[in-house]
Amino acid sequence: MKIAVLLPNHNHGRFIGRAVAAIQRQSHADWEMAIVDDASTDDSREAIAELARQDRRIVTTFRSERGGAVAALQTGYAMTTAPLVLGAAADDCIGNDRFFEAANAAFEANPRAGCVFAKAALVDGETGERYFVMAMARSSGWNPPQQCMRDFLCGKLWIHGAAAVWRRSAVDRVGGYDAALGPRADYFLNHALAALDGAVFLDEVATDVRHSQGSYGQSSDGESFFREYALVERNLMRLDLGYRVRTRWRRKWRGNVINERLAHRWQGQFFDSIRGPLAAFDPWHRTRFQDDLGEIAMRLHVHAQDWERELARRVAAAESIFDDIAGTLQRDRIDALVHWWKRRRSVGASR
Repeated sequence: MKIAVLLPNHNHGRFIGRAVAAIQRQSHADWEMAIVDDASTDDSREAIAELARQDRRIVTTFRSERGGAVAALQTGYAMTTAPLVLGAAADDCIGNDRFFEAANAAFEANPRAGCVFAKAALVDGETGERYFVMAMARSSGWNPPQQCMRDFLCGKLWIHGAAAVWRRSAVDRVGGYDAALGPRADYFLNHALAALDGAVFLDEVATDVRHSQGSYGQSSDGESFFREYALVERNLMRLDLGYRVRTRWRRKWRGNVINERLAHRWQGQFFDSIRGPLAAFDPWHRTRFQDDLGEIAMRLHVHAQDWERELARRVAAAESIFDDIAGTLQRDRIDALVHWWKRRRSVGASR
């Protein structure tokens, strides 16, 4: 089946040739590409025009005003018709020349699947050094819809858009790229398609994702970050899933998202570990501490409680955003029984 490659670009003229060449090296040559230049100010226009001149499978459009990555992807999606879709990026690079071939074979073997995905490696934008590999699933091969949802919410499945090929009919079913989700638009699509139709995991690295300060997608501020993820949860829960999503799965996912941004679990462990020493700390002895340690201990002694209160405030604010947008989570029967049993054991252990 033909694959539509969506390639938004903003000021990545020096990288886009490499990204396109990687597509051209694919053993599966039945593809089309829509390059959407988002008002670049470098030499991107000339580079893109030359790429399109050399390969008729490439179509282009040039925006005069910056619209952002999601708007560019929406435009590229409308410019293509292929039954399979890959949302790429001009500064990333597919390193596996047989990725399209493997994705096609996976769709043919699993006609229900809404998504086929592989791993993506995060690399340094300048040196190419690999930081770590992203994307995971419980098992390679077919993962059915309910398992995908459960594993996603419980932190055992994660799909990276740079190495994910979608079935267009499945994308249309969920409404395509949602601008309200901002940089989480493809994140939602990745996991919504898996939750609805299941996904096939190819346990190999397909794409190098370039990371630098100049990357196209930029991180949201704290409040926007939580609002976007809360919208993702709300939209997932509005899907016609045909199975039940446990409240405890959603609670675990919210906790993981909040911890990803605030690292409150680690900070909580840190505060717990120093509470005893701080209670015994005598400022009189700080001058006898090693260099700098006395100053650090004094700062902790003075500010630790304020820092803990501020951390608790931030966590509560994030939880409130999720409650307002995605709904307050009531304990279901099984969740309540587990909570009761843990409390019972805790009380028994304290006696």
